[in-house]
Amino acid sequence: MRDPLRPYNIVNRLNYFCVIASELLGETSLINLPALASGFESIEKTLAPDVVQALRNIRLANIAPGTLRELHLMADAYRLHFRQLEIRIAKGDETAKDELPQRYYINDDLSIRRTWTHLVPDDIVEALASLTSIQPLRHREQPPLHSPLQAAEVTYEHGYSGVVMPFGFEPPAPPRYELDRVGVAPGMVLWEDLISMANRFDQIDEAKGRQAPGERSWYKRLHDANESPTAVLMEPGEKGLVKAKGIDLSGLKHLIGLPGAGKTTLLYLLAGYLSHEGRSVCFLFPSIEVASGFIETLSNYDTPVGLLSGQGETARTKHVLNFATALSNQNHGFGVTRQIAPFFATNCALAGFASDEDQDFPHHNPPCMQIMQRPGPGKRPRRHRCALSSVCGLQHGERELSSATIWAGHILSTDRRVSRLFADAEVQHFEYLARTFDVLVVDECDGAQSNLDARGTPMLKLAGDSDSLWSTLIRDLHDPAARGHNAFVAGVTMPTLLEMTGRFGRATERLVGRLLHMPERFRNENANVLHTSLSIISDMFPYDDDWNESRKVAYLEARKAFELIFDAAVKLVAFRHTILRDAHDDEDDEDNPNDLERSTAEAAKLTGKTPEEIREFHGKLLEAIEIWERDGNEQSVLGIANVLRTTPGLASFHDEETFYLYSALLVSVTLLVLQHFGLAPHLRLLNSMNLVSDNVFESRCSRDQLAILPESLVGRLSGVRYTISEEGNVDVSHVGFAGTPRMLARRIIELGKERGGGMAVLMTSATSMLEQSPSFHVEAGPDYVLRRPNAGSGWEKSKYAFLPKKDPQNTQVSLRFSGAKMSQRERVLKTIVDQLLRHGNASDVEQAIRENDVVNGVGRKAAFIVNSYEQCEMLFDHIQANHSSWRGRVRYLVKPKLHGSVHEAAVTASEVERLGEDQSWDLLIFPMSAIGRGVNIVYRYGIRQDKAMLGSLFFLTRPHPRGDSLQLIQGLVARDSERFDRREFGSTAEALAEFKKSRKETTKTIEYLLRMPLIAQALGKYAEPFVADQMIMTLQTIGRAMRGDCPAFAYFVDAAWAPNSANGLPDTERTSMLVMMQKILGKCLSHPDPAVRECYQNLYQSFSVPMSTVENLVIGGHHV
Repeated sequence: MRDPLRPYNIVNRLNYFCVIASELLGETSLINLPALASGFESIEKTLAPDVVQALRNIRLANIAPGTLRELHLMADAYRLHFRQLEIRIAKGDETAKDELPQRYYINDDLSIRRTWTHLVPDDIVEALASLTSIQPLRHREQPPLHSPLQAAEVTYEHGYSGVVMPFGFEPPAPPRYELDRVGVAPGMVLWEDLISMANRFDQIDEAKGRQAPGERSWYKRLHDANESPTAVLMEPGEKGLVKAKGIDLSGLKHLIGLPGAGKTTLLYLLAGYLSHEGRSVCFLFPSIEVASGFIETLSNYDTPVGLLSGQGETARTKHVLNFATALSNQNHGFGVTRQIAPFFATNCALAGFASDEDQDFPHHNPPCMQIMQRPGPGKRPRRHRCALSSVCGLQHGERELSSATIWAGHILSTDRRVSRLFADAEVQHFEYLARTFDVLVVDECDGAQSNLDARGTPMLKLAGDSDSLWSTLIRDLHDPAARGHNAFVAGVTMPTLLEMTGRFGRATERLVGRLLHMPERFRNENANVLHTSLSIISDMFPYDDDWNESRKVAYLEARKAFELIFDAAVKLVAFRHTILRDAHDDEDDEDNPNDLERSTAEAAKLTGKTPEEIREFHGKLLEAIEIWERDGNEQSVLGIANVLRTTPGLASFHDEETFYLYSALLVSVTLLVLQHFGLAPHLRLLNSMNLVSDNVFESRCSRDQLAILPESLVGRLSGVRYTISEEGNVDVSHVGFAGTPRMLARRIIELGKERGGGMAVLMTSATSMLEQSPSFHVEAGPDYVLRRPNAGSGWEKSKYAFLPKKDPQNTQVSLRFSGAKMSQRERVLKTIVDQLLRHGNASDVEQAIRENDVVNGVGRKAAFIVNSYEQCEMLFDHIQANHSSWRGRVRYLVKPKLHGSVHEAAVTASEVERLGEDQSWDLLIFPMSAIGRGVNIVYRYGIRQDKAMLGSLFFLTRPHPRGDSLQLIQGLVARDSERFDRREFGSTAEALAEFKKSRKETTKTIEYLLRMPLIAQALGKYAEPFVADQMIMTLQTIGRAMRGDCPAFAYFVDAAWAPNSANGLPDTERTSMLVMMQKILGKCLSHPDPAVRECYQNLYQSFSVPMSTVENLVIGGHHV
């Protein structure tokens, strides 16, 4: 967060926009400001540097208008403020004369004109200087440390209150983040320097007895017994890939590390080398578990690493569970620990000095900044920081980050605030890294990109799911209160908060009830659509394309007038009971642009009616909405519809029933959105009091992060979307589009340049190059390829087969899980397993284990790949009960559990690599998404040591996102936004015209896809990107069976993989995901650019060859 711009605030902040337009750009209109301030570099490159700085500053100040509508509302408020100021002055209000005078006239069309002539006002000069200067970080004075030698108090309004006794000792002073350091990219890191670091690691191992003399295990990770390199760094040349001398760590670089080529080893050596050189580096991994392993390994080589992970209760609990589960198989967790353990401490040290009270001490929400202590006798208590922060176990991770020069963590953890215990600056970790670190390494960058895309399209289930907001509020808040656990209701605000959450619940249930009772045709037509009050009004009151332009304009103006009046009326009803103000909101609540007076005047102007007529219509509409809010019955909807039929200047073409249905949808959706909006600030309070879980929050970017990112090409769009299951159940979600988070790495580099530095970013993965995949393809480079010069030919023995099974209940039909009715899926899945395991030693699975890649009598294991942990447990139980020969030979994946027990055959994702030490299993059941990036199950013993343990993979289900998944949409929007950001334009006018065109095209695409089912056959030209996204995950899974130059044997069992082939008929790319995957891989391997083609060959040839000859797949009338 930056210091605020000077000197304007509240409504006068609009002056900043006027200064940019008038004084910097020489324009007389604000009409282009939302596009200019959208954060796209392609637009900024056409502008002068001082204009770019000014636009960036209004984004950093979080005041940039995202849309023209938002700008119009701000302009309306500006005009109203100065009209009221004139009235106050006319009435002799002396205080009005002290207020800042109006600096610009702003007309309805957003044209502007100065109010001064020759002498530029001082505040305009100050605003210009502020806008065109880099604003420093905002600093806030830290509360003093509390005195450890005196008593103190801790008081929570709705929880623990107690006395803190004197410590009797002086803890050391807490460390502080080094905010003055300037990060500088290191430049070229030679390959020979990394080899030297491998030798150094070997020397340390040998000195500490971890290696035998001359063993040189690190060196041999990159060399064979003859000292020939087994890993070679390549870079693109004119005719293909050529050998690189090292990695140029400057700017943004993309490195593709082929499986088994030593990418993980490279990252360890890079960390050791850069640490030895005194550099500050942050490594971001696909999970905290992978980051933890990285930290523990480097701790053996005198390289301390800090852990950057989420500190919220849910995140911390998840990481602690994973750590504890991984530790539990060592002596059942007793008497053992690991180097990483201190990072997962959960208890606050202050509790050891606090009095025992009826309420438990709040370890989950410790009073780190809430120690109340009197500065002297008779003085009022003041807030202090905890003096134990320098030694508290709960703060170990935060303290380590303040001093460590090497960090490891997760990409999403960068968007949290640096702890105020150790810094007085209000800064997020991503900006701290940008300003002070030299290198950022993003491993499995394609997965990180997909995670970031999801943050740019936050979705929160409001109803219809066990983890939905309403379900969470019932479980965490209303149910305990109803069952008698209601002591927390005491206090001033809690009863009203309970009422607010209840009103939200009523709004969700009313919408669901309305939808369930609507005619099927209308309900289905509006399913999967992003609904806002504006979109529904547009559907209610469409215009005729045959009208002339003047009639269309008049009708659209009347519709805008209705939007204003409806907005004013419905908000009066929705916010009537709001009792608390969001502490994070700006201090301008008085500047509500939906003020009734403004809306009335504007609507009268747009419709040609008198203000009295508009007020009368508003009154009738308000009364009708109030009746609906009170009764919620058919008659109240009819009352609203009757009022809406009299909307000034508007007439709907819809029949009475359709208009009635739209009226019901409009009021139900709008009240739900507003109830959620009004409740949202208070959910943070309820969460901090441990009354509701983290399920109540959307996973979205912070305002600070959005400020440095370009907008999404679809703008700041949000609304309600409902979906209908095959059983007719309805779930409701709030969906929004906010920014382009995948651009974070590029923007971090630019952010670091503000102080003359600028870090380097290195992105690495094995599957980050697939141009057809909008979610996983990284739009940079690749700059380097790490490969094995003699990669071996183990993959040439790989075989893929389509292996559908007939349904015993109807032998004419093959078993199809994906696409089957929900009520049939469990039976289908169990029957598929029965078919694969029947006939004992002659079963498909037994034969695969016995025959596939057996070396000196040692074969490999099999796996059943499904969609969820629930399916894993269900199939395990089914096998235990019905296939006795497999008892004791099966392992299955589960989520870590806080309470309760699991079967001894259950393993978690954090334990799964230890299966390499277990000789007693033959079959693993796991969800595809659980074992992918960074997880390898390899033999830890015998002649096949370090070879892939899994060999035969049975895909019992076809990978398919949930029906409400937004992954494809997220990827397409983010890709289009990133590509627009990197375009070159000859002028600002051209850039703005292309921006408008691109936004229109992307919005059209999204509106189309929101209405389409997520079925490849129905997606038309979007089927290829849809399948490409799914293919990445499939190949990642198959890649787990190829470690150590091993062949993979993949069996696609679900008939949905190729439904026509299951019946002996030919499949096409439109009917079969397997055929579409063949087509995509074929395109890659025949790419016209020789360097790109060679990259693709290195990446995908080992998959493409067996994929092109899938057994039993019928294409063009013949079996492949």
